[in-house]
Amino acid sequence: MDSASFRFNFGGDAAPALPLPDLADAAADLPPACEVKVDLSAAFETEEVLVGSRRLLKARAQTVSAATAAFSACSDLLPGRYEGGLKLWECALDLCAFLEEGSCPPLTGASVLELGAGHGLPGVTAALLGAEEVAFQDFNEAVLHAATAPAVAANLPGNRPRLRFFAGDWGALQEAIPGGRYHLILSSDTVYSPSATPRLLALIIHALQPSGVALIAAKTFYFGVGGGTRDFAALAEAGGFAVRSVASFRDGVSNVREILWLQRPPIAGDV
Repeated sequence: MDSASFRFNFGGDAAPALPLPDLADAAADLPPACEVKVDLSAAFETEEVLVGSRRLLKARAQTVSAATAAFSACSDLLPGRYEGGLKLWECALDLCAFLEEGSCPPLTGASVLELGAGHGLPGVTAALLGAEEVAFQDFNEAVLHAATAPAVAANLPGNRPRLRFFAGDWGALQEAIPGGRYHLILSSDTVYSPSATPRLLALIIHALQPSGVALIAAKTFYFGVGGGTRDFAALAEAGGFAVRSVASFRDGVSNVREILWLQRPPIAGDV
């Protein structure tokens, strides 16, 4: 992959503002969004997940289910039907492996945001690779407590980067999440709903530094709901991003999966 044109640009150069997507179809009454304090000292049972050559830890499924019950006030989780961030999805592991392979420039000193984090393993991987700040967002506060926090605590027992956790809908988070702060935004299996992706893109535009990159790992098409990487790539291009597919995964069992690389157009006169 040619990454010569990419740099994290810690200087924070200005760039032309990108147009925000049309959010006319967003829900009128979004649940409240806020920064969340999580307990990284709580004891959780964990299990290993192999990601490339690295073994990461996640909370055991039964532990997650039990813990979630205590934090269910604002949740779209439906046990046995929709597990959301309580399940570790394939594309999250794809994104971890992509980062591990060094396909992204060095993360030392970078500020990283994972949207739709779930177990948060891509964000954890970024921290292990040297990110200085990692923020995790999930719609469900319950997921941050029961899945994200255990993974962060287990995989980052000491010398942690600065950590932040945000809960709420993408359309309601722009006041809570700092604008223009993050060098790298990660997201996996989050583009399945065509009605929600404009809000995801708007938050990426809000939170990404001018020279930053967003990596979206997802299925090419989500049968039954209609979303996928093709539709999201078109939406992002209409929003002013240069988009390219940088990895593709075919296992003959599940839908084709890929990783999209989103980057703002070059700044005039930049090298």
